[in-house]
Amino acid sequence: MQNKDISQESEKTLSIKAFISNHLVTMISILILVAFCVAVYNYREIFGTEFSNDHSRWGEFGDFFGGFLGGISIIAVIYTLIIQQKQLKLQQTELKEQRNQQKLDSYERMVFWLIDSNQKILDEIYDLSVFKSLPVDMINSE
Repeated sequence: MQNKDISQESEKTLSIKAFISNHLVTMISILILVAFCVAVYNYREIFGTEFSNDHSRWGEFGDFFGGFLGGISIIAVIYTLIIQQKQLKLQQTELKEQRNQQKLDSYERMVFWLIDSNQKILDEIYDLSVFKSLPVDMINSE
């Protein structure tokens, strides 16, 4: 009974992890959009909604959005690094599998080459030996 509970919990955990990994980009995009809307709302509440002819106000506006977008870009860089790390691990495992398969293929080629070489040597021995002069019934009986 406890094993079933544990397996059900692990299945739920795996399904949640799969959902998150499959929809991570969408969730991050929505989070960024919400954060952007909150930032614009806060800026309008603090500095007002009217356009200004004052250059310092536009500088403050640019600094505000530059800081906001800088934070988003850092998150995007970290996410990109995580994706690259996963891809590198996957690539390394595939490379190991390819190497193992190449070793197996090389071994198989060597075995078949040895069998073929052995057969050729036996054919040459048969062609050069006294067996050629013996009747076929004597060769088969031995």
